Amino acid sequence: MVATPELDVLGTIVTPVSIETSRLEVRAEYFNSPIDLDLLRARYRPYQVLSADPLVLKLAGNAHVVVLRFGAVVFWDCDGVTRAEVLGEVRRLPDMGPASADVRDEMLVLTGEPDERMSFREIRLKTLSLEHIKIVSEMLGQSVALKHSELSVSRALKNTTPIVHALEARGALIPSAQTIVRTVGFTLSVREAILARLSLFDDPAETWRSERLARLHGLLYDHFDIKKRLSAVQEKVTFLSDLNTMLMNLLQNRTSHRLEWIVILLIVIEVAFSFIHFFSNGH
Repeated sequence: MVATPELDVLGTIVTPVSIETSRLEVRAEYFNSPIDLDLLRARYRPYQVLSADPLVLKLAGNAHVVVLRFGAVVFWDCDGVTRAEVLGEVRRLPDMGPASADVRDEMLVLTGEPDERMSFREIRLKTLSLEHIKIVSEMLGQSVALKHSELSVSRALKNTTPIVHALEARGALIPSAQTIVRTVGFTLSVREAILARLSLFDDPAETWRSERLARLHGLLYDHFDIKKRLSAVQEKVTFLSDLNTMLMNLLQNRTSHRLEWIVILLIVIEVAFSFIHFFSNGH
């Protein structure tokens, strides 16, 4: 059962959670697909569900799991067996691929601290509530989602590097039309996926109702350097969009020139056959 929300000494609405430790290891994994929270929630008993969206599960011991609709799964004080079981349940949902092997993050949450602050890889909290779990999990989930976007953009830029170098060195498109179209298609898919993720970085609902939780969200936002990283990704996506437009225009021009030469060649062949036919009849 979910504990009844109450007010702390600062007037902040909090929902207590039951834990028996002041030191919790938090780990975020990422799926490059949206997660159907309703289907996943149906696989757990009602008393294990502390929140529907994001889906917060209370498992054995101090273990909590937060599943975010956009693809992140955040584990609180979960051992390897528990993580594997939950990831397996997510993996069995329709249209789900495996968790990304390149994208994950870890932090340590310490409770019972005199004030709330951030250090290199630690989050220090006075108390731990369901609202704290949600905010920390959403920010950590956003960070791994952004990391996935950063890697995707880097791969897209790497794919376009040979084409750009050829344009610089020779002033022409060297790769085949199929290679260029495939590169453009990949960069467009990356651009669309990243634009779809931009809405992830809105402030969570809990921060609208609590100044204390809003302050915690701000600390996490600065710690993960979300603004700077997001700006860098957006600039690269804009560059890829402009590059795609240029490549398609150049490819269209190259195709047009080829068609012009083909037409000219056909005309020459037709004239040549006309001369041959003329001289053959005259002979």
